[in-house]
Amino acid sequence: MVVPTPKPSRPRARRQVPRVEETMAIVYSTPLPRYVQNDPMRAADRRVYEALGEGLGRDHSVFYGVAWLARTPRGVARDG
Repeated sequence: MVVPTPKPSRPRARRQVPRVEETMAIVYSTPLPRYVQNDPMRAADRRVYEALGEGLGRDHSVFYGVAWLARTPRGVARDG
């Protein structure tokens, strides 16, 4: 009976687990304003905001309650 010689085992590279701060998206405003946290009509807003913040990586930014303004061809500011 021939028994194969076991190969020497290589030490496995430790898998680097990123810290939570490195895997979460950058969120603005943190924490959400108290009036948003306490408003039952904004429960869906909170869930989406939290899910995006936790589910996206650091290469994403999540904004809550930001007014975006753009200029018209005439230079007048308006919602963008």
